[in-house]
Amino acid sequence: MSNYSIAYSKDPAEWTAYLKRDDKLFLNPDEYDKTVIDYALEAGNYPFLKFLMDNGYIWFVGNEEKEYNVGFGAGTSIKRREIGFHDPLEYRMKAQDDLRFKMISLAIRDKDLDMLNRLHAREIPMLYTLNHVMHYTLTDKKLPESSNVETMIHYIYPETGFVAFTIPMYIKHSIRGFITNIIHMTVTSSDPEVQFLIDEMNKTYDTFINYFEEKEA
Repeated sequence: MSNYSIAYSKDPAEWTAYLKRDDKLFLNPDEYDKTVIDYALEAGNYPFLKFLMDNGYIWFVGNEEKEYNVGFGAGTSIKRREIGFHDPLEYRMKAQDDLRFKMISLAIRDKDLDMLNRLHAREIPMLYTLNHVMHYTLTDKKLPESSNVETMIHYIYPETGFVAFTIPMYIKHSIRGFITNIIHMTVTSSDPEVQFLIDEMNKTYDTFINYFEEKEA
């Protein structure tokens, strides 16, 4: 067994045997610096990846929002080997949110809406670290860019399109407000329902733009 061969396997018995190996090959990259997760995503082996997620062996989104500053708190429940050996899969998954984007594309292909919710498919980790008071730090931030992201986002503008609002202290005597991203779509759809949603999204975008222009006038 190897990272490559198991990633292309369709046999659940082989998957389980691989996960139970004492040498923990599952946690480590091979001579090409690729883990079984890298290969499985490339192979589009969605049943295998879903098996790993459904059984709690891996997760692309953790339960603790405080960990979302590093990816979405991705990780694995497979225990590492004895001290002295390095098992870097969990660190790779946390640092490479790009892997989550690839899993999202496979879930879209399989029309698995439940999985898309589990993957926080409409979000990026940065949304959990933004602060409406410190919004000026967004001036030099960019949305993530990679080949996996580009398979879904074609809709990336020079500016990130975030909007922030803070209620004046003299009104609420506390720092309250919000920060979110706003999206403007330039495509159209022949499906009336989809076009309605596009129009509604663009109306929201225009509303914020008008508010801002009035403020600056």
